[in-house]
Amino acid sequence: MEFKNLSNTIKIPVIGLGTWTIGGGDEADTTYDKENISAIKTAIKLGITHIDNAEAYAQGHSHGNVKVTLRKTRIKNLCQKLPSISGEESKKR
Repeated sequence: MEFKNLSNTIKIPVIGLGTWTIGGGDEADTTYDKENISAIKTAIKLGITHIDNAEAYAQGHSHGNVKVTLRKTRIKNLCQKLPSISGEESKKR
């Protein structure tokens, strides 16, 4: 896997796995969970070390699929995107 330097200490792979639609896209959908988990496992076996994921993807279901896969492969989740505050919630702060 080829990596690029973000700084002297941080490297990131040039290829990552986007998981927005793994688990349903905008809405949670369990129809293809087995296939989605298999796809994540395959990506890891092929050398993917960056999985783009957020709790908002598929109303949290995508995050669940990634979490289950990482547990089964004993890979640790090193970084988690946090949901941004926008709209009405930002007015409350």
